[in-house]
Amino acid sequence: MPGTAATAIPEEVEVVASARSDDLLTLSAIAVFAFIITDVLCESGRAAVALLTISPAGRLSSIGWSSAYDNVWVDASGAAIGLIAALVFCILFRSFKTSGWSTRLFLLLCCAFAALSGAGYFVVAGFTDFGDWYTRLQGLHRWTALSVSLVIGGAMVYGLALFALSRGFGQLFTERQRVRRILLISWRAAILVYLCSAVLNPGGRGEIALSSLPIVTISDFGLFFVSLFLPRRASAAGEVAKLDRSFAWIGTSAVCALLFIFVLGRGLMLSR
Repeated sequence: MPGTAATAIPEEVEVVASARSDDLLTLSAIAVFAFIITDVLCESGRAAVALLTISPAGRLSSIGWSSAYDNVWVDASGAAIGLIAALVFCILFRSFKTSGWSTRLFLLLCCAFAALSGAGYFVVAGFTDFGDWYTRLQGLHRWTALSVSLVIGGAMVYGLALFALSRGFGQLFTERQRVRRILLISWRAAILVYLCSAVLNPGGRGEIALSSLPIVTISDFGLFFVSLFLPRRASAAGEVAKLDRSFAWIGTSAVCALLFIFVLGRGLMLSR
């Protein structure tokens, strides 16, 4: 009917306009803060495992833990810590249902960065001669039961993470284009800060190339596929509400980003 079409078009235009009006700085700040939290949890967790077991000293940086005393279990602990952190953030996201959607978006992005990076380690180790979990496969033939299990298990966890994240974003938003824009901004902002911190790493290009940076960058690219799994009937309310500029998020993220780049990026020497 003409009347129905006339009312439907303005609503669609209003939703798209709202997606474009979300504040870019605030979205970037939330994504950067979420990425820094997950990266610090993962790398500092691996450093703690190393120092509490076999390593008397080492260097903790934004792109990894480096020590001459580590073993395969220390190397493998990073991915496991990431998946555990993702589960914790998922529980927090489901628990904070009455919080503002910027806070819930932060928890959801923390879950996304931790889950995708953690699962990515298993897949990469199964397919290539690279990554923390590859040290567990050294000395074995390429397609052993362990390597096949890593590929299949990692792919299943990665797919499950994409499915769960799509359900989470479906609770916050109903418009697919808006989700794509938020995820694009989040990935760009997080990886930009990560690359800036890696440039200052004292280990040079060789250590950067063998660090967690390539795997994390590629694994987190899965954020772009989350919108493909969004439920047809999203449960979000108030879709047209835009994200206004928040100096609290921007200020907190800016301070953390400076520390992440200029302090953790250069590395911290830790010992027992």
